[in-house]
Amino acid sequence: MQNININPNIINQVEVKYLRPSRTIEELELSNNGNKETCFVYNYEGNLFYYFDNKKSLSEFLKQNDYSKIPFENETDLDHFLLTKTIGI
Repeated sequence: MQNININPNIINQVEVKYLRPSRTIEELELSNNGNKETCFVYNYEGNLFYYFDNKKSLSEFLKQNDYSKIPFENETDLDHFLLTKTIGI
């Protein structure tokens, strides 16, 4: 049986790093019902958004310039994912 969030997650922006004017890395804290989780989003020119659940996977992605991962193609889809993602499991 899968756990389903009844309430949407709360998203807090912890930090934004600018790699270039059109490329950023956001550190976010997601929280829900006392559970918290840190994640990272790489924003590629406002057109593609890559989600990472830890700093190591983000670092490997940036070192390898591996853009083969499936991105979110708009902020609406990314926000929906972040608001409904199960936290703390």
